[in-house]
Amino acid sequence: MELGFEDQRSLGLQIALNNGVPNMRWVSVPRVGTGPERVAAFWDDLIAAMTSPLTEKEKETGIFNPPPDPRICFSGTLDDAQEFFQKTQPIDGCHNCPISAWTTGLPIIIPTEEKVQNMLTGTSHKPEEQVRSYSRTGPKAYSISENPVKNYPMNWVCTVEKVAVNAVMAGATPEFMPVMLAIATGDAPPSSNGRWAGWVCVSGPIADELGMNAGPGSFNGGNPANMIIGFAQQLMLCNLAGAMQGINRLDFGTPWNRAGTAFAEDDSALPAGWLTFREDAGGYLKSESALAFTWTSGSDMAFPFTASELADLSQGQGVLARALGVEGKPGKYNPLQYVVQELIEDRPNSRSFFIDPALAQNLKDLGFASKQAVLDWLWNQTKLPVGYYRTYGWFDFTTNSGNNTIPGTSLTYNTAPDSYMVPALGSSANQNVIIVTSQTDGAIFLSVTGGTRSLRPIDPWR
Repeated sequence: MELGFEDQRSLGLQIALNNGVPNMRWVSVPRVGTGPERVAAFWDDLIAAMTSPLTEKEKETGIFNPPPDPRICFSGTLDDAQEFFQKTQPIDGCHNCPISAWTTGLPIIIPTEEKVQNMLTGTSHKPEEQVRSYSRTGPKAYSISENPVKNYPMNWVCTVEKVAVNAVMAGATPEFMPVMLAIATGDAPPSSNGRWAGWVCVSGPIADELGMNAGPGSFNGGNPANMIIGFAQQLMLCNLAGAMQGINRLDFGTPWNRAGTAFAEDDSALPAGWLTFREDAGGYLKSESALAFTWTSGSDMAFPFTASELADLSQGQGVLARALGVEGKPGKYNPLQYVVQELIEDRPNSRSFFIDPALAQNLKDLGFASKQAVLDWLWNQTKLPVGYYRTYGWFDFTTNSGNNTIPGTSLTYNTAPDSYMVPALGSSANQNVIIVTSQTDGAIFLSVTGGTRSLRPIDPWR
């Protein structure tokens, strides 16, 4: 038996089916109302669900193992195929609005046999080679035939050919295949209907080979390579991992989920002595190519420092000087001091920091010899009193109502004095990352939740 919100029912039942409980009892809890009102609304149903004898149907066990899907999903004209791939189904979780079954809702290139075969020329790996399995509990697949909504990552096997199919759909050419296959080795979307979105950072020579944009506007549209890679990542999450756009991936306003977000690290703009992302976080050689693929929950902060504002700060002038209390006092000041308070006030989490080359050079000139030195400084500057942390909305969820132990100590969040300082950027500075890449002219510091040092190699997929 499970308690949950009504819009999570399908998700919960699929998770239960995946774990061998095909007919689990579900009791819905209201999302709104006072505590007593909400308990009263489900109390009788809860007692009945806990005490009523199981029916013969509810006693059934086992995981439904349907026959494998056919290799060819549709035969017909190209126009008919386009209509087929744009099929939708009404989903109760969004008030019965139509949600795409095969795509993210955008038009795609029809993956004909000829186009897929051509795409496979971009890799030396065989079409039937397994890239990874998205299985949660074992190799068996599951399905709910009468409710095909894909709330939960499916137990599907991803092959090279299936990656090629999605690459065609996204508009890629064979040269993209090594990147596509590296993306496919990434994790499935979180098993929740929460506000998760993924992004891809390509670091290495292949970014230039594909013509990726690492300069101004790299997070925006206009560059085919960035857009194709981002779109392909979104399609693979749907068709290889079983996600469903807008259902278990509610973007909550973040742009990362829309058409997909992919960008390149700007190697050429790194300050002298600073390592590339792949060297610093993944231990790769500078001559190698790798990519990071991680999840963000949509907590984004952009700080529009401009080159002129940085120059003004050194002269004790302008908005940054006023904010830092150094107006009229020329000198060397760290502009990141401006972002510390907002990082503290946001929900504590590890982060990815995207830094413009101008800011990176400014920090190097201030004495930060490496990205790690910047991360160490940020981590130490953004600690907050545990008494303040207890007021955060996610505190009970993330700390087991304060009973979890504070990392690196023997104290729990409940037993620590109110004044005890805890980090806002993860349990260590190394849970965060810095990537040097331009976003837009003037917005040269962007912070998003979720940091990753888990990079995946691209070159072995050539």
